[in-house]
Amino acid sequence: MDVRRWASGRPRRLWLSHLVRIVPAVSECAGQQAAFVAFRVALEAPLAYWTVLDASLQRVPDLDAFLLYLRTGRGRAESTTEAYARDLALFETWRKASGRDLVRAARDLHALVAHLRMTPIGRRGRGYGAQRSNNRVNHVLTAVRSFYRFAVATGRAPERALALLWEVGDTRSLPGELKPEGGGVQYGPCPATSWRETGTVRPTPSPARRQAGSSASPGTGGTGS
Repeated sequence: MDVRRWASGRPRRLWLSHLVRIVPAVSECAGQQAAFVAFRVALEAPLAYWTVLDASLQRVPDLDAFLLYLRTGRGRAESTTEAYARDLALFETWRKASGRDLVRAARDLHALVAHLRMTPIGRRGRGYGAQRSNNRVNHVLTAVRSFYRFAVATGRAPERALALLWEVGDTRSLPGELKPEGGGVQYGPCPATSWRETGTVRPTPSPARRQAGSSASPGTGGTGS
């Protein structure tokens, strides 16, 4: 339709209101194009698992492989794959909408935390429209880290992505009596990828620091739901 010809001779208020009706908001269009959703896949009865579909309702290959592996390779419950699929759908929606590849997404995981905290729950049902709890955000981060371990192990992501998610401790130069069993390069949780009650992103303690503090009495703080 030739908008200029249609608008000529008509009151400005009339044709502006018409354009508002026929042209959706740009942000809304972008959100629809980048949407990823969790979906149940039935295998041989009674086996089933949950995967992630893109906007064209096609399985996301890397995420699908990971979720199928959890169900059939690790023997996880179907409900576990559902929870992971919903978490990874949030991650993939954010990653694609922001134009990040897997390495950049690992580097900028703090931006995912900010996105999850500032964006209300969009899935219809319990909690719709509310802010995500601290536990919910950390659950998403756990699923994302698990996916990255699988992706690197199967050649779907470069190994350098792990160094962005976990602290790297190289014990190869230590004296033999000080080396832990196995030696080599060891990974621990990386700082800036967990959400605490104070409302700030703080480092997650490394395995060595957690072990050193295991004898201390636990604090009384916690995360809200």
